[in-house]
Amino acid sequence: MSDEIIPAVVEAIADAEGCSPHALEFALYEHADTSALVSLWSSDGDDWELSFDVPDYVATVRGTGEILVDDTVIRNLNGRTAESRC
Repeated sequence: MSDEIIPAVVEAIADAEGCSPHALEFALYEHADTSALVSLWSSDGDDWELSFDVPDYVATVRGTGEILVDDTVIRNLNGRTAESRC
């Protein structure tokens, strides 16, 4: 399901913060266009990148499956599946 990218991004930010996703003091939709992210993720192409500011970090999602926080790859969703790597 294409909207599974949203929890994967939240989990990556939480990993960078060193906490659980539920401990984050913000919702992703407050800082990123989650509809655009889902649309990009579900597209056929992988030649895209979406970056957005969240408190204390810059998060980036690439069409290749990489989720970066402050330019560090936190998750690499090989095969473009949004399964947790925790």
